[in-house]
Amino acid sequence: AHRNYHPLPNQLGLGLDLPLSHYELLHEKQRGVVIHWERQAAEGNRWIKIKPNDPRIPEIFRYDQGREDIFITVNEFDGWRFIRLLRSLRSLYVDLDDYTDVYGVLDACTDAQIPTPNIIVASGKGLHLYWLLESLPPKALPVWQRCQDALIRIFRSLGADAAAKDCTRLLRVVGTRNKGEEVRAIVLDGHHWSLRQIAFEILGTEGKPKAQVRDIRVKRKTPDKAIQGSIYARWHLVFLDLLTISGHYGHHIPEGYRDKWLFLIGVALSWFTHPEGIEDEIVGLAHHHTDLAQPEIRQAMQPVLKRALQAAEGHT
Repeated sequence: AHRNYHPLPNQLGLGLDLPLSHYELLHEKQRGVVIHWERQAAEGNRWIKIKPNDPRIPEIFRYDQGREDIFITVNEFDGWRFIRLLRSLRSLYVDLDDYTDVYGVLDACTDAQIPTPNIIVASGKGLHLYWLLESLPPKALPVWQRCQDALIRIFRSLGADAAAKDCTRLLRVVGTRNKGEEVRAIVLDGHHWSLRQIAFEILGTEGKPKAQVRDIRVKRKTPDKAIQGSIYARWHLVFLDLLTISGHYGHHIPEGYRDKWLFLIGVALSWFTHPEGIEDEIVGLAHHHTDLAQPEIRQAMQPVLKRALQAAEGHT
């Protein structure tokens, strides 16, 4: 059964089967660090930080061809894959678990009146869908997150992984293998979306007939309300404000305020990551902005983790 696994119809688009081609499509005009991970490599050799114009790039991705369990970050960072170190947003994506019907994906896009993905990757277990973006700065994170969450809602019935929603995510590299299955892809459209265009297409259509949305876009000279203020924008501002407050104290939050600061910054982060990623983010922030020990940090963050898990389960 595995030998006959061919979920990508060749007539739909151009085949994509080289690791380097996948990397170059995602990270055109790279601005920050791309994290490369090989799960089965020896301890200490699993992670590579790929900087812009790194001379090792062709060699790294030639080595990846046909190897098991190779991943890269979809977005770019200043050093490591933390939200606070985000440098450039490069794609929206959806991870479909155990779903391989490409035509079903296209039908879902038609039904939801959104653009089809630029790239569809057969991951060996399901499909990864990419909407390529022009390089976006960290301040675009609130709108990016709204679009990301909307796409997961749209594809929920096809098995969209609700945990794969954060900007720090790693996804499999084309041309590598997943339990022996080759990771393959097709490129339906190689163009990169601007934030305004893709946000309008994804958010501006929610609950509205397409014709009505088109009319609104023609009449408005300012960006559509769909990509302006939101709960994501609010909590992104809270996150930035808390970092500014820390700066006022010389990045050393005084005793009596540390637990509250960590709680609030954890709540802010919970809008932009899945609970599985919050712990590492908060521990890193606490090391930079307080003198709390790790056990104290983890104790302070328990209310945040509890509520973030409830939110991920659909509680309001």
